[in-house]
Amino acid sequence: MICPYCETHIKDGSLICPACHADVSTTSSMPLLELNYCHACGALIPEDAVVCPKCQTPHEDSLLAAQGVQRESQQSELPESVIPSQEEIADAYADEQPPKIGAYLMACVVAIALVGGFFWWSADKFGSIQRTGTDSAADVSMAGFPGLIEALTGQDRKAVAEKEQQNAVPENLYSRLLASWQQLGEYAQRIDEVEKRAQEHAVSGSLAERQAALAESEALALELSNFIQTLSSFDGSDPDYDRYTDNIFQLQTLGNYLRNQLDALRQLWDASVAFGENPPDEAVVFGPVAAQRDAQTGKDVYRIHFEDNYEVWKPQE
Repeated sequence: MICPYCETHIKDGSLICPACHADVSTTSSMPLLELNYCHACGALIPEDAVVCPKCQTPHEDSLLAAQGVQRESQQSELPESVIPSQEEIADAYADEQPPKIGAYLMACVVAIALVGGFFWWSADKFGSIQRTGTDSAADVSMAGFPGLIEALTGQDRKAVAEKEQQNAVPENLYSRLLASWQQLGEYAQRIDEVEKRAQEHAVSGSLAERQAALAESEALALELSNFIQTLSSFDGSDPDYDRYTDNIFQLQTLGNYLRNQLDALRQLWDASVAFGENPPDEAVVFGPVAAQRDAQTGKDVYRIHFEDNYEVWKPQE
């Protein structure tokens, strides 16, 4: 017998496998002489089976074959085939006739009429049919002329731009500082407009007007902050940088004066909008601005510093 666990050949009737020490007491061997095998395929036939479970050969034939007796074969009548014969197929198609030529011609005429009618209908509806003829000779003197080219594209345009940049006269540091000084004067005028609007609408204006003024002041504050940042980006490798170091610092200081004044106005509009549809309290709204006003002049202290130094700190060549 063979151990079912390690597949080692062991002695029949053993209770424990000597190789893997597994319990094989439940495993039993059956003498081959007591079994029935199919004479046709050699498969094992159960004791109560009538036919071979593998090839369906009757079990009785196996027994007779084992005894050397051949059983008369019984032929069963085969059912009539459902596949038609060649004669039946020929008879089925005998009555069919191919379409006549007239039918083909009629189908072609109908198809051409439908396609042509659809074309003329679409052409008339969408105006795609235009007169192609002309009563006068066409002017072909400019045929193929692409027109005046004012700017190049792609790599050619890039090369032209680089050449123009090389030929351009570089702006010196003094010109840039003077332009920045003038820009600060323009920012001062725009802040005056924000303050004037605050006097007129911060308390009596509608909510929409106050919200628009707040958005304008915030945008101006961001723009001014970015401008001040550019004042510190001048190239220190410029040969005139050491000469204008004080001017750069002075322009930054002027910008900070304006930014402090604008911050107070922005807080004013923020407080005004916070009241919503309710009438704003004037003391609360103008509180941030009042905190920075000079007691004698009534003007913003940072604006006073700006006006006192703006002309004095003008860059000189």
